[in-house]
Amino acid sequence: ADMNAMEWMQTLLFSVRCFSYRQHCLIETPKSWFDAQSYCRERGHDLATIDDMGAMKSLLALNADRADELWIGLHYGGPEEWHWSLADEEFYQKGERDYRNFGRMDNTSRYVSHEFGMWKANNNARLWFVCYDGKESIHS
Repeated sequence: ADMNAMEWMQTLLFSVRCFSYRQHCLIETPKSWFDAQSYCRERGHDLATIDDMGAMKSLLALNADRADELWIGLHYGGPEEWHWSLADEEFYQKGERDYRNFGRMDNTSRYVSHEFGMWKANNNARLWFVCYDGKESIHS
């Protein structure tokens, strides 16, 4: 069963900042992408999905004063295939399920960085991350 935001926060032993705007919670404990995904999913959530510049700027603003990079739910699925961690087909509009706007294809996951608003990758990195409840589309 899904936990509400208050129950979810009470189960955590480390710093979390939740925001009602689009139901995001910033988890301020560094984890690998796979550990971050597991953490979110164990609590009925998933890593954040970003589908426009406004959503990316909102997520960057969550941690502007504390960290430069955050894990998001984008991962490599095979040759020239990128997928969002959140798999609910009803969440996405037509054509949004796959994300292909990356020049370098390698076996990595993606995080969002303050450096020129760029998306970068490094599976070995341990970063803060953003969980999202998936109940409300991130569309503006």
